[in-house]
Parts: sequence; C-alpha cells; structure tokens
Amino acid sequence: AMQLVVDSDPAIVARSEANLKERKVETDKAFNTYRNLITEPEEKRLFDELESIEQQYMQGSQQVLAAMKAGNQAEALRITE
Repeated sequence: AMQLVVDSDPAIVARSEANLKERKVETDKAFNTYRNLITEPEEKRLFDELESIEQQYMQGSQQVLAAMKAGNQAEALRITE
C-alpha cells in the first residue's frame, strides 16, 4: 500500500487495485483450504486471529486505494500511519 501512496500515477493505482483483488482471491482460496484442515482448538483460535488481521489489512488497503483514486494522497498517507 505504501508504494501506491508514494506514486499517484493513475496507471499504478489501477494496477495496484487489480493486484489487491487478485491477492484477495488467492488468500481466500488458501484460507478456505486450510480452514478445512484445522483439528485443534488452539489452531482454530490462531487461524481466526490471522483471518481477522488479514481482513483489517484488506480493509485498510481498500481505503488507501479509494483515497488515491479520489486524488487524496494526504488521506492515503494518514491511513497508512
């Protein structure tokens, strides 16, 4: 997300958005596969924690993208801090 904030070129923003969507699909697929392999309560707790952190990261990344698409680099920087 930080590279996106540094470079406000619309082509880079669009490429970053496409990459983020692609990574989300890959992550969701991997998480779904792994979720079915969990057998221990502690493993489930740790996986739930990881999943929550990943969701927060994705939400933040989407907010940065939205700010950059709107031309608001200052807001994008604020989000990354």
